[in-house]
Amino acid sequence: MFSPDKQKQLLDLITPISKAKFGNGFIEIAYSESNKALADLLNINNEKIVDHLRLSPSADQIVAFRNLEDFKKFTDLNNYKSLLVLNDPKILSFVDGNTFVDFEANNELFLFTNAKCYLEFIQYLKSLVVSDDREFHFIDSFNFDFRRITMINFSEKGRLNISYPQNIPDFSISKDFRVGYNAFKNCFLPENKSLPKFLKSEIIKIGQNLEESLRLKIIFESLNSIVEKANINFEVFLNEVSVEKLKKDYDELKTKYFKELSDTLGKITQKIVALPIGVSASLIAIDRVSDSPHFLILLLTVIFSTSIILSILVNSNLQDLNYLEKIFTLDYKFLAENKFFSKYPKELELFSEIKQSFLDKISFYFRLSHVLFFAMNIANIFLILFIFQALKANGSAIFLLVLICVGLMMWYWVQKMQRKLK
Repeated sequence: MFSPDKQKQLLDLITPISKAKFGNGFIEIAYSESNKALADLLNINNEKIVDHLRLSPSADQIVAFRNLEDFKKFTDLNNYKSLLVLNDPKILSFVDGNTFVDFEANNELFLFTNAKCYLEFIQYLKSLVVSDDREFHFIDSFNFDFRRITMINFSEKGRLNISYPQNIPDFSISKDFRVGYNAFKNCFLPENKSLPKFLKSEIIKIGQNLEESLRLKIIFESLNSIVEKANINFEVFLNEVSVEKLKKDYDELKTKYFKELSDTLGKITQKIVALPIGVSASLIAIDRVSDSPHFLILLLTVIFSTSIILSILVNSNLQDLNYLEKIFTLDYKFLAENKFFSKYPKELELFSEIKQSFLDKISFYFRLSHVLFFAMNIANIFLILFIFQALKANGSAIFLLVLICVGLMMWYWVQKMQRKLK
């Protein structure tokens, strides 16, 4: 194995770099006995050509490049375990899966691993071409000489042509694309028999929106997300559920429930708007008929009856809210129990947000209804007090009446809270 120390010795051998000639897998330097001796010491194949020494490292040794551009033109990287890029200002090297910058280990840089992985990806795609008459072909055509790949999805009438350049593309050196590539290869394990069909459909769908010459590069960079989507679509197929259809149906359901909630809010709003008007009208009436006990008693009966009726209506609104909350929660629970969402909980996030938004509104309307109930009954208690004062009723009787009214309101509130908690 060509260690970093041997790479340093090789660097000394070919220095000055400006006078060295780099070819496809070889380096030519000025011949000297000392240079030949060092090449022999490093066990590098070498031969004298006129006044030059040609170094031809074997596949188990090293291949060196003047710069990154030369490195990207070399497509035989996977045959070498040791690579050296004499890049200015830093020297980049690769030894047995580890990356070095100026011969110091730096495995946060993925220049070499991404390049080797990309070339391996192309070879793997080529290996997926089959010549028999089996029903499913992942790769329908692969012309290695013209660097052109064709994928056809007959069921969805989709076709994807991929042309890729000879050179290695510019990849992000801070992101490791081996993760996506390994996930891609795992799709072809025996236990994932039908998964490649969904993988092919997803690649065609994504690739059709890309420029042909960039398709392979972007597909390679996106393998992780492509595999994830293919897995989701596969699970959708297995569980006979369509996420898009579910979203559409759930959106319609949400609209229906929000409409019912809006209707309930409208009823509550009407009562809130009517409350100050009713109180004002009652005060004016009390003032005008204060000298007529019969009219005051009639007004007292009307206010008392109205208070009971409005309390019943508010109670009806609260029951509507309880029903909406219960049925919406049950619908969500039924949806969330699907095996698909157990395996891909992230796909449930949108539905959870809708549910939480709906329940927050329900909670707000509950509080509003209780405020309305207390405000309405407290206002009516004061109106009744004014009437009793106008009738010059006994103070103890008035106090007892108020106590009974307050007690009834508190009992009602406690009952509602207990039902809500259930």
